[in-house]
Amino acid sequence: MVNRLICGFISGVIAGFIMDITQYFFHLAFNLPRLRAVDLVGILFYGHKITNFEELAVAQVWHLFFTAFLGVFFVYFTIVINGRNYPLIGWLWAVLYGL
Repeated sequence: MVNRLICGFISGVIAGFIMDITQYFFHLAFNLPRLRAVDLVGILFYGHKITNFEELAVAQVWHLFFTAFLGVFFVYFTIVINGRNYPLIGWLWAVLYGL
């Protein structure tokens, strides 16, 4: 039980870091995502887009907690599915979260 919980938490945090780093890169280099995932968390918390570093730090931490929760949920969700195509299930999960 605890091993799956820790595995899901760590994988969710790592996935959140990778997602945020790619969004920051594309935002700074090409100005592509006009509304990043961290900005959405800031809108949920503050009611407006992030304007300073303190708001960014708090929103980033809560975004990583949310992705960690999704990682834990996915680990326990794969127990219920009981299939062999875990990479396909993980890809579908990532696409559904991205919507």
